[in-house]
Amino acid sequence: AANISIKINTVTRFEPEYRLCRLYFPKNIFLISALYAVARYKKIASLGPRFLCPYGFSGKSDDQPPNDSRRFAYERDKMGNTKLLIAGFALASAISALTAEAETFNYSGGCFWCTEADSEKLEGVSEVISGFTGGTTPNPRYEHGKWGDHREAAQIIYDPAIISYEDLVRHVYATIDYEDNDGQFCDRGRSYSPAIYFKTDEERLIAERLAPETSVVPIEPESTFYPVREEHQDYYKKRAIKYKYYRVSCGRDLRIKSLNGG
Repeated sequence: AANISIKINTVTRFEPEYRLCRLYFPKNIFLISALYAVARYKKIASLGPRFLCPYGFSGKSDDQPPNDSRRFAYERDKMGNTKLLIAGFALASAISALTAEAETFNYSGGCFWCTEADSEKLEGVSEVISGFTGGTTPNPRYEHGKWGDHREAAQIIYDPAIISYEDLVRHVYATIDYEDNDGQFCDRGRSYSPAIYFKTDEERLIAERLAPETSVVPIEPESTFYPVREEHQDYYKKRAIKYKYYRVSCGRDLRIKSLNGG
């Protein structure tokens, strides 16, 4: 279950119970149930005995062992959580083979509302996550001045049996302004600048080979990806009117059309 543990470690910093399940198994309730249990276990590891002991034993006045009137509920909750853990590990082990083929691809192309919307249309892509990457600032946040030297980015989760890394790179060059390295469209500054990230030398060579002659897009080693808050995930669906107004007023599609000979 190596893939599962990697995904948990990546996501637990960002609403572990909800994000883990939604991002990687959005349409399968059986798998969601399994990983929900595992994500809850990760919270136990960080919170100590409070989770299996809902009334706690930390020594605080509100964390004393339950009195007789609460003992039944306490034992019931403790047993229920223990069963949840056992079921979660069993199910997670059983489904690990189903996630073994999932791969990730990160890129920056300006506003992550737009890169997420563009990439989720691709066949073979199961999820796209909005976030930050490419910088050194620890734990960037989508608040003014708190993303540091990172770029807005999209992390694509895809099935390489259906869509390849090469296909994804082609998609990037076709949906960004590859001649602009000072931002993208109406958004200026490093945080909006484009980049393609690679894991291996083979991926680097593919990105370099497919780059248009006039491309100034940097091709960089992949680094830690930091998802942003849930309110900014699938923003183009949640706030469709605002998103469409922003996209049109920013001139994104007109510029892309002109680059692609439209």
